[in-house]
Amino acid sequence: ELMRHLMMQRRSSKIEGELKSLFQELILLSQGSNYYIRNAKKRKLADGDDEEETEEHGMSLAPTFVAYLKYTMQNDDDHGGGKFAPDKDDVVRSVYASVLYHSNYGKSSSGKAEEEALDMKSFFDVCIRFEKGKRRSKGKEGGARLRKLYEAA
Repeated sequence: ELMRHLMMQRRSSKIEGELKSLFQELILLSQGSNYYIRNAKKRKLADGDDEEETEEHGMSLAPTFVAYLKYTMQNDDDHGGGKFAPDKDDVVRSVYASVLYHSNYGKSSSGKAEEEALDMKSFFDVCIRFEKGKRRSKGKEGGARLRKLYEAA
């Protein structure tokens, strides 16, 4: 939720840094094959005491990864950074590489709920569309990236 809120704010180096930090934290948290959120609720018992009920439900991180990937794809020429700013395409690639190649989150769909597998497919689709669009100008290098994405999918 916090990442989505920050992505709706006006771009600034502070926002960009916070988003990058949150993204890296999500990658670390997602190292297990499943990610669950515990929702604790308190309810009053007849004698006036509180009893805590814990409810578990799965939450897919892939939609957040897709949203952040699309956010990095947006043209942000007004964000600045000058001639030393990283190439936008490299930033996009570093986002999807972090999820797919540098964490175990994207390595396997086994153990994931059907909804999360579909969310992961959406993530792959965005990555593949991005590289297909870049392939025309990058030749062999673009083709190699695309092949690697298809192999990961």
